[in-house]
Amino acid sequence: YQDAEPLIPLYAQASRYYRHHHIPTKIKACAFMTTQEILSVASVVDAMTLPAEQLEELAVATTAEGLDSGSRVVGDQKRVEEEDPPTRLSYVDDEGAFLRAYCLNARGRAKTEDVLF
Repeated sequence: YQDAEPLIPLYAQASRYYRHHHIPTKIKACAFMTTQEILSVASVVDAMTLPAEQLEELAVATTAEGLDSGSRVVGDQKRVEEEDPPTRLSYVDDEGAFLRAYCLNARGRAKTEDVLF
């Protein structure tokens, strides 16, 4: 399975959100399908799980310019940082809001349908 619209910019948004609200956490990226996806998020995540095939491809890219040219999130990170500060989100005391948000999200809805049907 390969998502037609990977959520690459989400890494930059999550990083900014956690930093802005001083939430101590690490962002780990995984389930990469291409080397381009790896290069796209390398500057904004704290850790990655990489498939051996992509490690072999990355080993061939020996110059920093070659690696940096693949980064798409760097531009998104700059754009995201220019936006208004993110509001603090929490569903800790509102299970109904959590369930509503989860089911309205296209990915959550699909997972819910898989379980129910």
